Amino acid sequence: EEIHVMIKQIIDRLHQSERKLTEDVDLAVRHKLSMLSQQKQKAKTTLGQLTDCYDFVEQGLKVGTPQQVLSAQPQMIDRTNSIIKSFKPESFQPVEQADIKLVKSKKIEDVHKSIGE
Repeated sequence: EEIHVMIKQIIDRLHQSERKLTEDVDLAVRHKLSMLSQQKQKAKTTLGQLTDCYDFVEQGLKVGTPQQVLSAQPQMIDRTNSIIKSFKPESFQPVEQADIKLVKSKKIEDVHKSIGE
């Protein structure tokens, strides 16, 4: 009878641990997805700015005379520099450490004590 009660308690603790771990993993995944979504939006914005700048420069080179191109050069440089200054490559770096770390315990007593925590 005592063994059945102890087994039931262990199973209950395991279910609690399972729910807690599932919640923790779901939270970590949602956080990572949010970060990736923000990075994607930043990348799209930067790409749009770079494309606009490229089109502006290309159009100036195609249509303008050499004198017009030379006179527009400072504006082209300023526009390019402003995009470069606003671009922060470190905001696109992947996170290299996990938010959750699972550790294997060598003692069954440690496992029994930590179940449900």
